[in-house]
Amino acid sequence: MEMLISALGAEAANAALRFQAHGGVFLAGGVTAKLAARLGAGSALRDAYLGKGRSVAAYEGCPLYLVTREGDELALDGAWECARRAFQPVPRPPPASRGVPLEVCVDCVASAVAAERGGASRLELCANLLEGGTTPSAGLLRVVLRTCALPVHAMVRPRGGDFLYSEAELEVMREEIREIKRAGAAGVVLGALRADGSVDELVLRELVSLAAPLPLTFHRAVDVAADPVAAVEACVRCGVRRVLSSGGAPDATAGAAVLRRMVAAAGGRLTVAAAGGLSEGNAASIAAASGADEVHGSLRCVQGSAMLHRPETPVYMGSQKVHGRETEFETKVADRERVAAAVAALQTVYSGRRPAVE
Repeated sequence: MEMLISALGAEAANAALRFQAHGGVFLAGGVTAKLAARLGAGSALRDAYLGKGRSVAAYEGCPLYLVTREGDELALDGAWECARRAFQPVPRPPPASRGVPLEVCVDCVASAVAAERGGASRLELCANLLEGGTTPSAGLLRVVLRTCALPVHAMVRPRGGDFLYSEAELEVMREEIREIKRAGAAGVVLGALRADGSVDELVLRELVSLAAPLPLTFHRAVDVAADPVAAVEACVRCGVRRVLSSGGAPDATAGAAVLRRMVAAAGGRLTVAAAGGLSEGNAASIAAASGADEVHGSLRCVQGSAMLHRPETPVYMGSQKVHGRETEFETKVADRERVAAAVAALQTVYSGRRPAVE
């Protein structure tokens, strides 16, 4: 805190605390007059933002977004979102002063709002929970950030299935991390393994660096690693701030003993969050049995549709997922030969002027 006061003055330091209290991030250093104008003359951070090019390093729990290039629209947009959240916080119940923090996994705005109103400490935002969560859309992320004051950590997972990624998939993940940072999220959640079940440290180090200054969580890919306890040490080496795990078991209750070993292996160097099968009925027992620093769950209920029209014969929008031994090691991808065969078949159907494909 003394470093912030020295670099930017007491007023800016107090503003930084307001950011932290509302799960935001602090923005400092070399910011252009254009951004200051958008913030408005009455902003308490105006002078700090025009800090004559000065900047400060990130301090624990309050990472910095540094905007230094005149006219850098992408950086400015992300910075503006962070500033907006700090000065227009959404009212929410005060977090409990004691107890194990609860992160809630959500995949829609309604779930995010419900989790916040229920007193969650943080949101993990993803899409496609049927597949265990994939990267949320930029639109969903931005609306949740505008709607909720809780810190939002965004999933970076380009597909369901295993966590052995091709170079093309890694490039997708890099782009998604950049977009998440621009949007103003508070953290990134991802995982990557090698074919032998060990943590892919080369990839992980790169993605930790790319995500910085945002903290990176290694998700439940750790639960299908060859050795979840050894994976914790690998995550520490790579600069991961948090590991999400069920202890390598189907749920955190069954994996409580391994989770306790993972917590011991972390030794306070990163946070371990217990996840998998969490409910309001077992959350406390999971936290106690595992010794985890945090717990994580979706805590969902079934919500009926307001649609009045219902087809007599159900029309399903996706295939049913049936769990089996190989389920999490399979992915469905387009087959070139099947596509080519379909295209060839269509040539015999359409005869005439072909419309442009847009």
